[in-house]
Amino acid sequence: MHKADRLTAALLLALAVAFSAGALKYYPYWGEGGPASAFLPFWLGVVMAGLALLMLAMISFYQLPEYMMGPMANPFYHDLGLSKDAVGAVRASVGLAATLLGIAAGGFSALRFGYIKTLIAGVILKILVIANFATMAYAGPDVRVFGAVIFADNFGIGFAGVALVTYMSSLTSLGYTATQYALLSSAYTYVGKFAKGFSGVMVERLAAGRTLLEGYALFFIGAGLLGIPALILCLLLARTTKSRAAPSASSTPVS
Repeated sequence: MHKADRLTAALLLALAVAFSAGALKYYPYWGEGGPASAFLPFWLGVVMAGLALLMLAMISFYQLPEYMMGPMANPFYHDLGLSKDAVGAVRASVGLAATLLGIAAGGFSALRFGYIKTLIAGVILKILVIANFATMAYAGPDVRVFGAVIFADNFGIGFAGVALVTYMSSLTSLGYTATQYALLSSAYTYVGKFAKGFSGVMVERLAAGRTLLEGYALFFIGAGLLGIPALILCLLLARTTKSRAAPSASSTPVS
């Protein structure tokens, strides 16, 4: 393990401890003075640490499908028979418009429905749009199909990106926003950058006994399905957040 990797791991561990400490300090059942005059059960500390690790795990796996398929996109276009001019034109027109629409839709969803529901919708979109690249393997170098796939992909990635940024921003404190956000960002890049190094090997293995395009199709479907762990973690996080918010709301005095 490189020195940078050890440093990143140490920073992530420190962040988990910081989250746990903050959650313990502001636990809803305690007053503003914290648990200074009360007994702190051991299981409560374990639960808070588990919640912090759940948040970090969700962030780490959320961007994994995008990282996994990224290195194989351009080789796929080349092997499919799409020209560089066609790829560039679609990306600069349809792709850009879809990205802006996805960002706008993600921002609206976060404001209207909250960041947890937006996170869940974002990872579902990401699973679908990345797996949708498999359709191109059977449609061939059809620019219209390519444009539709790119539109869906850029919209979904833009939507999911806003959802993740909104959620990570909600976890930071006002005085240490830059530092905490940088640590959270390293959580998903660490896992994604490690996994994407195996993309080419996976396509090669999947293409064994099949055509190369069939191997690509299976790869993109598999890359999309890598979002399922993030979806499960999002649902667990939503359930945990909801169960913690319920007693807090019920204990609020009615004026």
